[in-house]
Amino acid sequence: MVASLGISGAAFDKWKVQPIERIGREAFFTVQDVLKNRMDHKLAQLESRKTPIDDADGEKINPLLEKSKLDREKRIGQELKNDTTKGNLFPLSAGRYVFSRIGAEMAAVLESLPAKIKRVMPKVTATQINEVKKEIAKARNSCVDIPDRLDEFLEEYYAETEK
Repeated sequence: MVASLGISGAAFDKWKVQPIERIGREAFFTVQDVLKNRMDHKLAQLESRKTPIDDADGEKINPLLEKSKLDREKRIGQELKNDTTKGNLFPLSAGRYVFSRIGAEMAAVLESLPAKIKRVMPKVTATQINEVKKEIAKARNSCVDIPDRLDEFLEEYYAETEK
């Protein structure tokens, strides 16, 4: 029987299968006993998985339930990755990067505005240019703050859309 199953004779001893007869060093087993032993072993394994175990906090944990939760989270994570790849989702970190680049470009344009105004309208006084520079500084600072305020903007958006 050992040769037909492709296992060693020691496996039966390890599995604690009782032989029906021993003749010298040879032990004889019935297929029924071996199958019953293996079936009992597999059932015991399944039962041990169903039995809640204690975690470090002393709470009971059901391994099958925990595996189910883990599989669900993996599925959701993969769906999010797929949506991001398709362009249906935009990661917040990417949004911060994009808005910081846009803000920097807008700030550069605003910075060059007083010189352009002076060139196009030479009669503009220094006081008027300074007033324009003050307003440009306010606008530039507002542009630079956009990435840092992204969380605030999102909270406002969610608050408005939930109404």
